[in-house]
Amino acid sequence: MKVSRNIGRHLVWGICFFLFLLVSSQQVAAQEQQVMRIADSYIIKDGRTLVPMRAIFETHGAEVSWNATSQKITGKNQNTSVTLEVGNKTALVNNQKVSLDVSPVVQNGRTFVPIRFVSETFGSKVQWDQATKTVLVHKNPMILVINNQKDKVKEFSFQGIQIGDPAILVDTLLAQSQRTSLSRYGFEWKTYHENYQNFIMVGIQNGAVVGLYSSSASMKSKNGLGVGSSLAQARKILGKPIDRIVKNNMLFKISSEDGLDYFKQEGYYATLFYDVHQNTTLTSVLLIDAKVEEAFTHHYGKAENKLRESYEWQNFDITNALRVRMGLDPLLWSDPLIKTTRTHSQDMIDRKFFDHTNPDGSSPFDRMSKDGVIYSLAGENIAMGQFDAIYVHEAWMNSVGHRKNIVAAFKYLTVGVAFDKDRVPYYTQNFYK
Repeated sequence: MKVSRNIGRHLVWGICFFLFLLVSSQQVAAQEQQVMRIADSYIIKDGRTLVPMRAIFETHGAEVSWNATSQKITGKNQNTSVTLEVGNKTALVNNQKVSLDVSPVVQNGRTFVPIRFVSETFGSKVQWDQATKTVLVHKNPMILVINNQKDKVKEFSFQGIQIGDPAILVDTLLAQSQRTSLSRYGFEWKTYHENYQNFIMVGIQNGAVVGLYSSSASMKSKNGLGVGSSLAQARKILGKPIDRIVKNNMLFKISSEDGLDYFKQEGYYATLFYDVHQNTTLTSVLLIDAKVEEAFTHHYGKAENKLRESYEWQNFDITNALRVRMGLDPLLWSDPLIKTTRTHSQDMIDRKFFDHTNPDGSSPFDRMSKDGVIYSLAGENIAMGQFDAIYVHEAWMNSVGHRKNIVAAFKYLTVGVAFDKDRVPYYTQNFYK
């Protein structure tokens, strides 16, 4: 029997802001490498990987010719000439005989050649990633990615990375992550940016990319979707938003609403977030691997300290990435505020209220002062029920008062999170200068 569950915003989402004025007494820069993907798939013979001859030779700048009578393949560039023959384990490299582990073959009318031999002969390095069954050919400044996925070039690719790619490709392209944190799905997010520019979060599980999030102005999809694209453009390219997901024989109803759309793509789900204060234009994109999403049968992540801390830092980073994209300075983390923010989030759960002023009559500014924070300008955003740090950020940005706090001339920001007995997260942001 199918059970219907709703994962829309009316699950119990709440947000509130407060602004008060008081006069008081890296990431290493991404390497200059480009990712190239070919539409062809590989085959395996005798434990060796073979690819269509033309694709691999032309990738290395070699002209390729095929003699149907002798079944010989010849590839030549300025410095190297390679000749192979179907069924023959001897090749010629600049007229010198070389033994092969596996001979070229013809399959379904196409000729396949051993990728490692051809690539290394032309000076490239070849990697095989067992986790994703992907071949990587390193030919600076290019990395050729070859896999057997149906959709070789997906609609969304952030900084050359797409869902299903091997983690080793991420490490090669983006070098050292700025932060590692936990997702509600249980996989790890790795955060990359250059002083909050080119901001991207990459989800890794079992050696593969299973999540991607970006709000970077440099983000562009295959068909040109990026920050500033209209809702109409997105739906024209991606089709009709979905309103349900089947998970473990249960039907989860979802709905597109002001500020976001859900789409099912080849191998992943895409959530597109729109800025309703900028003519409902695209502001960020979240991608989750289809198998990961469909295996996740909860609304919220497992309530634990690691996830709480992860949401706090993720929201801090996402906020700063947005500020920098808008030409504002990033905010600094304030350690003294962590007690203030976490305590208020937990207090709202324990005493069953949702407000800036607690049942004792204490305001955000009373709490900040009590914890020793000295300020001239301060603000607070609160929320409850949003799925994670990404969703709460986008909800706040689509609310006028919360947005004003996020883009105001503050200097410090700290985020405190707590979970109730049903895993529902409560969020508190405190700002000051």
